Amino acid sequence: MKAKLETIIKLMSETNILEEQVQSAFELSRRYSEKELVVSVIGQFKRGKSSLINAMLGEDILPVGIIPLTTVVTEIRSGESFKALVGFSDGSEKEIPREELPEYVSEQLNRDNHKKVSEVKLWTERELFGKGVVLVDTPGVGSIHQHNTETSHAYIEKSDAVLFLLSVDSPVSETERDFLLKTREHASKFYFAVNKIDTISRENLAEFISYCGRLLSEAVGFDAVLYPVSARTGEGIGEIVKKITEDIHASYEELLSSSIDFKLGNIISQAKSKMHLYLKAASIPAEELEDRVAEIIKKQASLEALSDEVQVLARKQAERLVGRIEERVNAMLPERLSGIRDAALSRYEALKTLPSKQFEQKMLAELEALLREEVGRINDAGLLMLEEGYSEIVGSLNKKAADTALYLSDMVREYFGIDYPVNSKEFSVSSRDDFFFRMSRGGSIYLDADRLTHLLPKAKANAKIFERALQKATDDLELNKNNILYNYRYKMQESLRPMCREFSEDISKMGSELVRLLKRLEQDHKSESEGFGRIKARFEEIMSQMDCLD
Repeated sequence: MKAKLETIIKLMSETNILEEQVQSAFELSRRYSEKELVVSVIGQFKRGKSSLINAMLGEDILPVGIIPLTTVVTEIRSGESFKALVGFSDGSEKEIPREELPEYVSEQLNRDNHKKVSEVKLWTERELFGKGVVLVDTPGVGSIHQHNTETSHAYIEKSDAVLFLLSVDSPVSETERDFLLKTREHASKFYFAVNKIDTISRENLAEFISYCGRLLSEAVGFDAVLYPVSARTGEGIGEIVKKITEDIHASYEELLSSSIDFKLGNIISQAKSKMHLYLKAASIPAEELEDRVAEIIKKQASLEALSDEVQVLARKQAERLVGRIEERVNAMLPERLSGIRDAALSRYEALKTLPSKQFEQKMLAELEALLREEVGRINDAGLLMLEEGYSEIVGSLNKKAADTALYLSDMVREYFGIDYPVNSKEFSVSSRDDFFFRMSRGGSIYLDADRLTHLLPKAKANAKIFERALQKATDDLELNKNNILYNYRYKMQESLRPMCREFSEDISKMGSELVRLLKRLEQDHKSESEGFGRIKARFEEIMSQMDCLD
């Protein structure tokens, strides 16, 4: 394997068009030399990946119980003592104490990854699965907020083995299934776990595992064994850790070599596609090639205009979605208010004989509890609509990106008569389901209702206090409804801003990579014909040698 990697790197380095593939092959060579095996924990957001890793390690290393992780990958290795190293997008690194870790990996403290963290590397005294194994916590996929799943999709290409985590919260989603299919293209070993089994009956758990096992087996093409676990109680953790450890120890070298060889095959395929396009275009007369490249550049510019149109459309879709949610929430208010009134009247009858000040205190507490419950119902209904509607918006962006990739591939086929794969990102966002609940007390209702209320008989005083409390509850319901809608609008703005930026960059990148390759070809074409002929001949030799190695 080492000799094969060195040969491929040497061959690709002789060209001037395969810089990305050379870099990827160098990384594979490093991992093979260091015998570094990557085991990634992947899955949808809120499945409990970080909690599961903590349970497997036997210590709370990763932050949990907070807003979901950002698009920051966290790598965990064994070491003599705990160490945390934060890597940034500019290439710099910073060692931090354990307690500062949430400041870099949590959405709450590193919103939209404004600190530009590229990855976090941790070392711990616990050697999980064996020496040389890197355990990776990846961002969740398939949720609602600003982060797309590109980081997770990119990192699975580095994974040698994958622990795919589900939870009893819901069966396998379409997003999870699609993500799993993409993962299947890169990783060579799979494990499946079902988390949160402490929240479900054994009978229901058996049905859940049977149903999900069947879906997963169909997706991956082999019998998927699901390990039931509870990251909270520790149940089942030992069994899956033992299974992974035994497999790795039994076939470490084989697993690593198989994975590296699989990934190297993808790199060779990409390299050959680029070189094939180069050779095909090189056979076209210089003037004709110049015209075709000019046409492609012109069409690529039109894609940027299309990108702007799509972003405007996405924002309009988001505005309409919030409008629909507002209509739904407003329609719910009378029923929710009626529920508060009915329950409050029942409590009033039970409390009305209390002294007025004590009655006021208890009545306000009862109304606050009722209000929280009803506002929660409104928020749940709104979030469901938000998730469904936002999935449609994200789906439309994904479709446009895929259509653009297909458009570019078709354009290459039209002008050069060959298949040239163009890959697009897939967008998704992660969730914040919080809102700002508020009960506007505004001081004592007892005094606020009427300065002479305290002089009235207890029954009349309590009746006035109750009437005033109900009015406050009505006002508070409206206040919290507005808070919820404001939060949804904020979600939309924060989600669309980075996602549209990523979409625009992706569309531009897809076209510009093709244009750069063709412009490089144009330059070579304009060089001395004898020199260009040597370049073409060498490319053909390299492709022939790659065919023998692939």
